[in-house]
Amino acid sequence: MTTKPVADTIGQAAVWVSANEARAHAYHYRGRIYQWHKNDQLQAADDYTAALRLDPEIRMVRYRRACAYHELKKYAQAHADFAAAYDRTPDDPNLLNAWAWQLATCPEAKYRDGPLALKLAKKTKDRKTLAAAYAEIGEFDEAVAAQKRALQQLEDLPEPKNEQAAKRRRERTTQMQTQLAAYEAKQPYRDEE
Repeated sequence: MTTKPVADTIGQAAVWVSANEARAHAYHYRGRIYQWHKNDQLQAADDYTAALRLDPEIRMVRYRRACAYHELKKYAQAHADFAAAYDRTPDDPNLLNAWAWQLATCPEAKYRDGPLALKLAKKTKDRKTLAAAYAEIGEFDEAVAAQKRALQQLEDLPEPKNEQAAKRRRERTTQMQTQLAAYEAKQPYRDEE
């Protein structure tokens, strides 16, 4: 296997990695671009899969592919990747939050697990996910309280810097108010099918 020096994340030292590891990182970063900047979840998932074929130990890729699969409504694949990522990094707050959200709100019942969702959500700072987890287990008073705190946190943020950011905040507020109405009606929230 050919190895080549690659600069570390700080750029101060060279680290010897295999060509496959370097290619895996390239697929990983391209997948992030597709996922975050182009909103192309399918291409992102394909790139993450290619990265994992080259380097099964690459960090964060299973979590990011799980998020892409969730957006694609491929809940079985998302669930498997969330579980695999959790086995590797059980304290990552982004992973905990994303998986808790799926466990609490998935439209397919077999991928919901309210008690696990609540356990994971309690380890994050995301009140919206905590509210969804409480609602999933039928604790609607707690869900309403958590969702109201989430809405208050959103309202307390500084004013958006541009119209696009303001529009995203209005959309988020509307979605969170819809979720609050469900909890007040003693209904769990479900992601749209």
